[in-house]
Amino acid sequence: MIPAADAPLLLIVQAVLVALQAAWLSFGAYSNLRWPRTNFSSVSDVVTMEMAREDPGIYEDHKHRAIQDPKTIARLFRGVALCEATVAGLLWIACAGLLAAAAGLVAADLARAAALIAVCGFTGVWGLFLVGGEWFQYWVKEGSPQSSHFFMLLWGLATLIFLK
Repeated sequence: MIPAADAPLLLIVQAVLVALQAAWLSFGAYSNLRWPRTNFSSVSDVVTMEMAREDPGIYEDHKHRAIQDPKTIARLFRGVALCEATVAGLLWIACAGLLAAAAGLVAADLARAAALIAVCGFTGVWGLFLVGGEWFQYWVKEGSPQSSHFFMLLWGLATLIFLK
């Protein structure tokens, strides 16, 4: 039997699912802000389309999409890291709201609405990476179509469904 939507146990389980996404994205955002070299070169390789050069035909068809300006790439990278940090913060706030609802301190519908917005942000980050990856032909070198981003997108969608 599935507990009622405002049952404390269900709200606690939802808070745990949101907290796991918050933790994962917090670690990633912190790493990107604290040690940008770790992922900056990968982002640079994607947007300059270095990876797409593996297939000269694909590269020739799409090379006009490449971003070569180092300042633009750095701004893009910082923007992504700040977006990740913002969404991570929203996820933590949503987690706290769900726990507060489980304790009867706030309405479950309000807490769940905040969680839906935050998890939509998480899902949006990975969805945007998929769109960007397609734009810059990232998948050429990956061997499989951006599998890690697909898994993150599915994780977000699964959590959105469970929050219903």
